[in-house]
Formats: sequence, structure tokens, C-alpha cells
Amino acid sequence: MTNEQIQALRAAIDDATQGSWVNESGEGWEAICCDDDQGNAGFIIAEFQGRDAADNRKFVQCANPNTILSLLTERDADKALIAEQAKRIEFLKEQLAQLANFNPDWDKLEAATDSLREHMAELTEANKRIAELEGALNLASASYAGERERADALQARMRTVKFPEDWHFEECETEGCQNGALFSVGKAAKNLHLCEVCAKEPANSRLSKTALPKRLPFRIAAGITLDVGE
Repeated sequence: MTNEQIQALRAAIDDATQGSWVNESGEGWEAICCDDDQGNAGFIIAEFQGRDAADNRKFVQCANPNTILSLLTERDADKALIAEQAKRIEFLKEQLAQLANFNPDWDKLEAATDSLREHMAELTEANKRIAELEGALNLASASYAGERERADALQARMRTVKFPEDWHFEECETEGCQNGALFSVGKAAKNLHLCEVCAKEPANSRLSKTALPKRLPFRIAAGITLDVGE
């Protein structure tokens, strides 16, 4: 990557949503939101649909601003190491040139040659690592730019959903379910607050069922703006 590309990527990192990127999902879609960014909390950063939605979401979630910044930092450290190794190699070359002017101490010459080989091997590995990092940065940068554009388009299409006052989200009590609880199922100690799907499960379908008042079927963080009022 050129210096201009690196600077542009760092600027994009500064402008991107900070904080921890977390997963939100629903039937047929996956999305990335931020759980602690005051300026963007509760809004979709990127949404994915289709057969590879989950895999694409995992990749972009891993390629968040903190990860890209870490890759850039590691790349800078590797480049500094290469520069230092280049200086050491030049020093060893000068020593070898001086030894060529007189009857050399063959033990010293052999030691210097071995040292040169070691540093050349380290330099080769460092160059390979930089190439790998730059490849990862290019891929992540292109993916982030595309998904950010898609997220902006989705954000522009968002509409406000108005609910009566005091409506709220209560999570279904079935382990692993993230839907909103809409029904009170069973009685006494066996009473559970369940979503519509879990309430229809065979183990619950025969129990008494009462609709819970003022319950939302989804999390607000899924990207829906609520306008609460009468």
C-alpha cells in the first residue's frame, strides 16, 4: 500500500464507528451494530442478507476499526524492523569489505557471513509478513467501504414506528432465544414469559396462554427508531 492509501485508511478508521461491534440478527438477515458508541448506538453499521450473510457478517465484524488499526501498527513495527536489519546488513558488508583488504581472520569472516545469512533470512520473513498484512488491509478496506455504503443506504430508508406509551421489550425466557416475550404461559412456579414461536412448541402449546400487554416483539437495537407517544 502507498503512504497515501495508508493515510486514507487511518482517516477512515478515525471517522468510523468506534467501540465494540456486536451482532444483531433476525429471520433471513444478519447485521452489525455498536453497543457503546454514543453517536451511533442502536443504529446498523452494516447489514447482510443471502446465503453467506452470517459468514460475511463475521468477517466484517472482525475487520472493525480497532483490528485494522492493530494491523497498521504491526505493519509499521515490521517496517521499522526491516530498516534496522538493513542497517545491520550494511554494517556487516562494510566489515567484509575491510577484511578483503588484508589477510583475513577466517574465523571472524565465517562468523560475519553466518550473521549476514541470519539477518537476510529475518529480512525475507519480515517482507513476507508485510505483504500478508498489506493484502489483509486491502481486502478489509474494500469490504468496509462497500458495507459502509450499503449501511448508509439502509439508514436512509429507515422509517419511524410509533408505539403507544409504556411499551417495552422483554426477552423470551427460553434459553438461547432472543425474541420478545408476548405471552404468559403456564401457572404458578411453571409460569414463563415466551415469544410467539416458543409458545407454540409442543411442551408449551397445551398450557394456558395469556397475551402480555404492551410488549415489543423485537429489540430496538435491530435498527428500528421508536417514536413513543399517545
